[in-house]
Amino acid sequence: MGRDISERKRDELALHAALEELKELEEKFHTMIDFTRDMELWYSGRGSLIYVTPSCANITGYSQEEFTLQLIHLENLIVPEDAERYQEIMRRMHDEGNIIDDELRIRTKNGKMVWLGICFGRVVAKRGKYHGVRLSVRDITEKKDS
Repeated sequence: MGRDISERKRDELALHAALEELKELEEKFHTMIDFTRDMELWYSGRGSLIYVTPSCANITGYSQEEFTLQLIHLENLIVPEDAERYQEIMRRMHDEGNIIDDELRIRTKNGKMVWLGICFGRVVAKRGKYHGVRLSVRDITEKKDS
């Protein structure tokens, strides 16, 4: 007795089409975000890095791979005088989620001190599920030095 597998085949084709569409959307997202001059970081609710833009190298001297492989952490680059404030803001982001703009200093890979303007914000899905914290980071050293 033969089984009609046409419904299963339709489901497989629909799934394949959905996956292709998802890949295309991801490509568009990376095309847009990877070419920003600002450094964008996304940390999970548990604090692990989910994503960092390639521009991290221009700002910190450390490559995207060094961040992604967890060889370097933004937190470790923050100068000691600003470290407690950074940690407090990250705690508040996980707990409260109000957008916070602040200015903090880091030491780059070559030891140079750089001022960063950082916008901290929660990443929350439309249905309210918490996905972590996003940081939008801009080098504001020239502005601070003038």
